[in-house]
Amino acid sequence: MKKLQHRLSVLNFRYDKLLELNQKHHYTFMILGENGKLIPNPKEEKYTNLLLSIKREKQRIWNEIRKTNTKYSDNVNNGIKAIVSLTKSDLFQITSPI
Repeated sequence: MKKLQHRLSVLNFRYDKLLELNQKHHYTFMILGENGKLIPNPKEEKYTNLLLSIKREKQRIWNEIRKTNTKYSDNVNNGIKAIVSLTKSDLFQITSPI
């Protein structure tokens, strides 16, 4: 569990660092080509793929941590019980636009 949490914190740091680097180096901005026209930054695809892979890994670890966390599963079960206990009339009153 600690190993997963450490990995998650490392991934969060890397993700934040990449966002900061984008502000500095503008990986997602258009650049001027040799002919004077705007073209996509050649590093944009690599940057975006790296962000997505980090996000995917963070999501996988987060799901794995949540599976083993009893407090979280108890909260989910309580939420499901609360929704199941609502009647059709209750749901209408909650979601009614008026």
